[in-house]
Amino acid sequence: MSKVFVFACTGNIGRSPLAAAVARRRLAEALGISETDLAGNGIEVTSVGTHAPPRFRAARFAIAAGDEVGVDLRSHRSRRMNRKLAETVTRVYCMEQGQVEHLVAKYPVLEGKVEMLRPDGEPVPDPRGKDLDFHREVRERIDEALGRRIPELVALVDDV
Repeated sequence: MSKVFVFACTGNIGRSPLAAAVARRRLAEALGISETDLAGNGIEVTSVGTHAPPRFRAARFAIAAGDEVGVDLRSHRSRRMNRKLAETVTRVYCMEQGQVEHLVAKYPVLEGKVEMLRPDGEPVPDPRGKDLDFHREVRERIDEALGRRIPELVALVDDV
């Protein structure tokens, strides 16, 4: 049985692709496998935007912030949640409460599977239009939240 972990923000060009890339790396490390072996073990870590235009590249400062920690967002292309993906999701982590509400309203099958990335419920601020330093701050908030979420993801994977 596969496990699908989705990270969601609004435009899918900054926060969520960065969160997915960092989560992919941290989850692989926690499982003792390479990132490329995740798929072979039935694990998908991806991202979407609630209002993403299709196929946009990651924001340049998101790419730069990712580069600084060894994650490459250059091949990322934005997309929205769709019914097929919603039906396969194990868990969705959102950056803002409005995104949680939007996804559950649009895809009722996600009820009980969508929550805020930060366990304390605080939003991860939108870096759109901000400088590299702000993107770094957002990356650090995402990384901190993932540090608390990775054990949960490992437990969900081990539940296979």
